[in-house]
Amino acid sequence: MENLTKEYFDQKFDALASELKGDLAATEARLTKRIDDAQEELAAMTKRGFEDIEKRLDVRTEVEGLRLQMREVRRELNLS
Repeated sequence: MENLTKEYFDQKFDALASELKGDLAATEARLTKRIDDAQEELAAMTKRGFEDIEKRLDVRTEVEGLRLQMREVRRELNLS
């Protein structure tokens, strides 16, 4: 009777262990995909942020336009 009970529990536990392994593998795959997606989204956000900062800091054309205006004002006022 004791062997029958042990065999019965061994079978039940083996089946349960197999089911849990499958569930864990599926959960791990879902988590890995979510992490990869979040990393891609974060990388895209960071890139957009740096592009925006670079655009805001790139004032070379504006400065050149202001220099031209200043030269014109000086020329009109006969300062240079």
